[in-house]
Formats: sequence, C-alpha cells, structure tokens
Amino acid sequence: RYSAIKDKGYKETGTTNQNLTVKGKNYNSFAGLLGAKVSSNINVGEVVLTPELYAMVDYAFKNKVPAID
Repeated sequence: RYSAIKDKGYKETGTTNQNLTVKGKNYNSFAGLLGAKVSSNINVGEVVLTPELYAMVDYAFKNKVPAID
C-alpha cells in the first residue's frame, strides 16, 4: 500500500508577538502486507467448531519518520 500526505503550511495573524509560521511538509510511505489463515472443522456431536488462526506481517519498504519541529 502506498500513502502520500501533503500538509500545507500556514501563517497565523492577529497578534503582535505570538503569530506562528508553520512550513508545509510531504510524507510518503510504501508498505507490503502478507498474511495467512489456517482453519479446521471439528465435529463435537451435532455441533461443528471452527477454530481459526491468523498471522500477518506488515513491512515498510519506504518509510521516513517525520521530524517534529
């Protein structure tokens, strides 16, 4: 999966000394997912039980941790 985030910058106005200027930033992330499921039916009299086991791996191929300013 690929994610792209574009955060626009802005400048506050309205006060003399406390106005903030925030720069715009771009973030890109590319990650792959691989999963598996194992299940089986177990008969207990007239009842069928189906236990399931799930596993997943999520790997970030390109992932830059954003800096906090």
